[in-house]
Amino acid sequence: MRPTEYHITDLDLSLSEISPGQTRPARTEFGISHSSNPQYETDIGAFVTPFELEVRLYESNVAETRIEESGEPTGVIQCQFLTIVEGDESEFESAIERWREHGYDAVSADFRSHLEEGITDEIIVPIAGLLRPSYRGLVPRLLASDDLDESLVSDGRE
Repeated sequence: MRPTEYHITDLDLSLSEISPGQTRPARTEFGISHSSNPQYETDIGAFVTPFELEVRLYESNVAETRIEESGEPTGVIQCQFLTIVEGDESEFESAIERWREHGYDAVSADFRSHLEEGITDEIIVPIAGLLRPSYRGLVPRLLASDDLDESLVSDGRE
């Protein structure tokens, strides 16, 4: 199967006012929804289905309980995009049928993974780039610590 392409069709960013030079560390709530009617588009020879991403941004110093109580994010991102996978119609017939009859979760995990694998790199990271330097933390970061378990690391000397 060919790689999945992602095409943004609509993007709305709503952010609370930020003073020049101010950076807000953001805590996020993500939601991704999908169509219940995927299609094979014969004119382009590809499987096509829309997805929608909604991200709510909260200042990270706000306690989790306050987020749930207030329900007031400091920003909201809504992005509609198409996932497109080129290929022969016969490659997608069973996935389309299962999706329409039994829902997205009934489609094979490999196919769902193929559709979802680039969402972070192709959709979320570019949107995060639009928000920098005003918001940080939209894309999860790896945090290194000083507490490396030396027994897990081999220095090659035995």
